[in-house]
Amino acid sequence: MVELIDKLLSVTGAIAPKSMLDSFDKTLAEADFDTSAKKYAGFMLWSALLIAVLVFFIAWNFISVEYSLAVSAFFFVLGIAMFYLIVSMIADSRAKKIDEVLPDAISMISANVRAGMTVENAVLVSARPEFGPLEEEIRLASAKTYGGMSMSQAFAEMGGRVRSNQLKRTVKMFIEGSKLGGQMAQLLNEIARDLRELSALRREIQNATLTYTIFILFSTVIASPVLFATSVYYAQVNEKVTSKIALSGELPTAGMGGFVPKYNKQNAISAEEFYSFAIATVLVTSFLSALVLALIRHGKATAGLKQAPMFAFAAVAVFLGTHYALTLFFKGFTGF
Repeated sequence: MVELIDKLLSVTGAIAPKSMLDSFDKTLAEADFDTSAKKYAGFMLWSALLIAVLVFFIAWNFISVEYSLAVSAFFFVLGIAMFYLIVSMIADSRAKKIDEVLPDAISMISANVRAGMTVENAVLVSARPEFGPLEEEIRLASAKTYGGMSMSQAFAEMGGRVRSNQLKRTVKMFIEGSKLGGQMAQLLNEIARDLRELSALRREIQNATLTYTIFILFSTVIASPVLFATSVYYAQVNEKVTSKIALSGELPTAGMGGFVPKYNKQNAISAEEFYSFAIATVLVTSFLSALVLALIRHGKATAGLKQAPMFAFAAVAVFLGTHYALTLFFKGFTGF
């Protein structure tokens, strides 16, 4: 049964373009997923199709068939993107963990070389459990080296399995240094020092952009929802007052200089429509703000996908809370 499901997933995933399968293959390797690109692509397609079918039957109870198909198609595309982004986020998280411990690992290799070990032994001995994913990569590269593969090729493959520019540059310098036969201990020590300086510089950049972070966070999570809630409440009150005036057939002219405003109900936007628009806008802006903050602080917009749901939940909560507070506070004045 398991073999049949694997075969079905592989056959389904084979319909994806080769460029997409190559991208999946690289991303799965960077996330340390032990599965083929075709199989995962098939899993993505079937899962997204199941989500789309469920959304279609749920939406069919509320809207027309045409709109239900459009909504289900949107969720099909969203499902595929979601499954790809999950793997991509895992690859980014894995690379971040490796970047954090890379300077310490390079320093340990340098100390072992300085103690008289060969480079191969120094690398293998430096594989410590506290290095997390980097330990696995070091042990795998060392096993390939002792299995007959050249050290340069083994480390080049290690750099290709991790989505880390720091590791790729380190591996490149390590390979070049071993080829030129230089002082490896000194070279590795300099690399470790440069990596630590780079980490310190990134922390300084994050501290320098703290003001922008606070401003964007305040604008999208607090200020924008409060203003939208106020506008929605005003629109609701205005709609109810206008409806009462239209039903009574009397329009107040006192204090208006005889001017009576005309009200065209057919072309007007209802308060309910504006309420839905405000909710959608708050959700979109909060989601995008999480991506922008991640791009400013970490250099990758995808790093904000983890915080995006929290931002959206907080912004909607502020919107609903403000709207409820305004309704309670002005109920005694307006009567509704």
